[in-house]
Amino acid sequence: MRTWHRISARPPEEPADWSPWAEVFSEAGCPSTQVLDDPARIEGYLEDAPGATERARDLADRLRALGAHVEVAEVPEEDWSETWKRFFKPFRVGERLVIRPSWEACGLRPGDVEVEIDPGQAFGTGDHPTTRLCLRLLATLPWDGLRVADVGCGSGILGIAAAKLGAAEVVGVDIEEASVEVARENARRNGVSCRWLVGNGFDPLAGETFDAAFSNIISAVLIRIAPDAARAVRRGGLWIISGVIGANWPDVLRAAETAGFGPQEVQRGGEWLAAVLQRL
Repeated sequence: MRTWHRISARPPEEPADWSPWAEVFSEAGCPSTQVLDDPARIEGYLEDAPGATERARDLADRLRALGAHVEVAEVPEEDWSETWKRFFKPFRVGERLVIRPSWEACGLRPGDVEVEIDPGQAFGTGDHPTTRLCLRLLATLPWDGLRVADVGCGSGILGIAAAKLGAAEVVGVDIEEASVEVARENARRNGVSCRWLVGNGFDPLAGETFDAAFSNIISAVLIRIAPDAARAVRRGGLWIISGVIGANWPDVLRAAETAGFGPQEVQRGGEWLAAVLQRL
């Protein structure tokens, strides 16, 4: 059984925007984080592989330098996997897209498109507001015959949904090998053929062109990869982004517009924001 290093950081005061904290985790090779309450804290996991103990210690030191109370613990894989199951229930997005966990059945209506997901150790049940916003935007767009990139794919939920809605080709990228393994298994479970790559941002897709791309990533990363997205998405194509705190939207939009995108649609859910951007 694999084990994971759980790094939990509790800032001295709850921040209005967690993305700078999530960026610290991401820079340490831990891009999939979750924000929890009582007390307010952010957690991430590193697989117990060679060098992971040192990486976890370095990450903890960086977080403590920012004033956080930090706890590091080893967690059996099955403990983490099981926690998702208490909260992940089937739900509908739009008129016909249905997301359900692999361990639960649900009733379908004629014409429904079902996406069966087991998140394992990857981010992306569809239950997080950022993923739901992305799915809501995805469900309103035509996908037949399109070539799609899912950058920061996590469980693969967005790319798989696009494939089941008619995308001709889906390529997913994630910095975490465990996430890519989960995405590959979820694609198999849903009967769709996708290409999954381990890598950072759009780097593994250099030289390729896509009709659309998804990036459900924190604001700081979206700002950084906007020029790469512009190189990867054809003119007239779409970059669907999420993971943006409302207060960060002006900065994200400015970076996207500088790279060559224009906003087409914006949706909000609580403190979060997602958008469809068109390559100009």
